[in-house]
This record gives sequence, structure tokens and C-alpha cells, in this order.
Amino acid sequence: MGSTAKNGAKAAPEESAPGSRAMPHDPQAMLQMFLDYLPSGVTLVGPDLKLIACNAKFRELLDFPEELFTDGLASLPKLVRFNALRGDYGPGDPEEITAAAVERAKKMEPHVFERTRPNGAVLEIRGTPLSGGGFVSIYTDITERKRTEQALRDSEAELRLLTDNVPAMILYVDRTMHCVFANKRYADFFGLAVADIVGKRLLDIVGDAAYMQLEGHFGKALEGHPVAYQRNVQINSGEQRCIEVELVPRAAEQGQIPGFYSMATDITEQKQVEERIQHVAHHDNLTGLPNRLLFNDRL
Repeated sequence: MGSTAKNGAKAAPEESAPGSRAMPHDPQAMLQMFLDYLPSGVTLVGPDLKLIACNAKFRELLDFPEELFTDGLASLPKLVRFNALRGDYGPGDPEEITAAAVERAKKMEPHVFERTRPNGAVLEIRGTPLSGGGFVSIYTDITERKRTEQALRDSEAELRLLTDNVPAMILYVDRTMHCVFANKRYADFFGLAVADIVGKRLLDIVGDAAYMQLEGHFGKALEGHPVAYQRNVQINSGEQRCIEVELVPRAAEQGQIPGFYSMATDITEQKQVEERIQHVAHHDNLTGLPNRLLFNDRL
């Protein structure tokens, strides 16, 4: 019987806001509405491997026809067999594939795996057992994520190919002063492997003494100022080499320099030639004694 206002007239029934969905009172209907709002496919399977609930996204991701659900929710073996018959699991006898999948499901063990569907979509499937038997599975379309990951791997491979074949030694250091990237030329110069550099502190790579001398340069680079300097280094063979280093800051992100590139060139031979030229210019060729040019320069 409808409610009555004080003046005796019946109150108008409450209306839902335009575009909203009325909240059902049936718990099963409430569960279904909740599941249908989720962005991933969801199934709730009982101990007998029969579906208790599933959402529309699950049917969409797995491309199940409505005919499978005309008599209510299908059982897990029925859905698996349907997939096996249409070749979703690859070549093999559909009955054997179905039997093996059902046996795995009966173990009620937690699982996470990826499956590529015939249409190229990649699904991540996570199953979690329930304490009273059965399990909940989440089906997430990770196709775009996998493409992005592959694109990043391809991009990194191209970057590695490029940087490993330039004459400079390249290192990238982040704000925490950890080495994030090193090319092969840098690693070879210091007698290391790239894996021995990436992820390590710059302090551990260059050593305490050198780090203290260069810390000011690193600070300027992290403030956004390019820095150039030369320094002598001793490589693993014990030989002394001279390198010219340029520190190039990365573009600021949210008002902060995220790190800097260190690009070094071995200029040992160049320095030796310069020293020989200077010596020849200021010393007698026969005696090796200082000449008038050096005397005038000193005077």
C-alpha cells in the first residue's frame, strides 16, 4: 500500500536520477551488478566446478556466445571444452586438453598465467582458491601493456646498439647517484661488464678519492648546468689514461633534474701529441736543451 501525505494524497514514488541504475534488493542481483561494473572479467566457481557468477566482461574477453548461457551459467568444464574445440589452446585433442584443464582446476591451487587468444589479445588470468572450496578468477586484458613492454624492449635494444658503437663512453646517473645505464665502451675501458655497473652507486664505480674530487661537478649537473673537465684515470692494466668528460643534465621533470649523462672520450694520444709539439717548439732538436723561445716565454 502506498504511503500517504498529510493532506491525504498519495506521495509520488521516488525516481532515480537520470542515467543512474536502481539498486536491486536481491543479493544475487546486487552481486551481478557489482561484477558488471568491474573493468576485468570475473568468475566465481564452486567446489563442483560450476559457475556461481560471472560478469559481462568475462564473456566479452573470452568471446563466449550467448548460447552457452541460455540455460543458466555454464560449468567450467563446458567452457573449457568449448575453447578447446575452437582451438583457443592450440593444437591437440580437445577432449584431452579439457580433461587436463579440469584436473588442474580440481586442485584448487592459486595460479597466475598469461594466455594469448587467437585474435591476438593477451589475457592475464589470476585464480585464488576460496576457504570453503571453489575459487575466484580475474581475467585482465593486458594486450596494450604487452605491446608497450615490447616497444620499450625494442627501443632499449636500438639504443644499446647505437650507444655501443659510438666512440664515446656513456654513463647515465640518476639523482640518487646510481648508475642506470652504461654502454659497452665505458665498461670495456674500465675492464668491467655492463652488469657490474648498472644499478651500482657511482661512488663504488669511480672510487672514494675520485668521487670526492668530482662531487662538485656532479652537484652542478644536478642543478641543470653542463660541466666539462679532464682527468687522469688508471685502468685495470695499470696504464694511466687521460679522459675528457662532459656532464649533460637531463631536462627537468616537475622542476627537478632527474639525472645526467656522462660522456667521456679517451684523449691520451692527443695529449701526448700536444706535449711533444710543445717540447719540440721549446727545446733544441740536437741537445734537447731549452731554446730561446722557451727562455723568452719564461722571461
